[in-house]
Amino acid sequence: MPTSSAHRSGDQTALPFVLMRGGTSRGPFFLAADLPEERHVLDQVLLSVMGSPHPLQIDGIGGGHPLTSKAGIVGPSEVADVDLDFTFVQLQPDAATVQTTQNCGNMLAAVVPFAVEAGLIEPREDTTDVVVRTTNTGLISRISIHTPRVGGLRFVQYSGQTEIAGVPGTASPVNIRF
Repeated sequence: MPTSSAHRSGDQTALPFVLMRGGTSRGPFFLAADLPEERHVLDQVLLSVMGSPHPLQIDGIGGGHPLTSKAGIVGPSEVADVDLDFTFVQLQPDAATVQTTQNCGNMLAAVVPFAVEAGLIEPREDTTDVVVRTTNTGLISRISIHTPRVGGLRFVQYSGQTEIAGVPGTASPVNIRF
């Protein structure tokens, strides 16, 4: 399991994340181990990362729209027969609110690629199946992505011919079974 890579530099704390797109949404994905456990501190960190509250989120990575003001927190699950826990976070550009009560299927589509990239999941086949629990609602899903072998190593295949409405171009499919 990866260890925390957060570190302090002067009066700021550096937090590693990966900016991922899932469906028509995008946002930063964090390893749960890298974030503070105290809810009020976590909320302040996420608001700061996104640049909220400001309608354009100038001082953060948010995109000034609810579809680009989302975040994901991923870690190993302690629930039997579940591989990963995923917490979906909805922020608003012009409000200091951090909501963790709903699901987001778009951001859910980025969980397994992030987990592979972050070293939480090691692909062993051409298709990697992972059981994910959304902590917001308890939703359990099985997510499959393509992880072909190239040069002896497996990687997340991002390119492909799958199209979705509202997103330009094509990509590799992400199969989510609820």
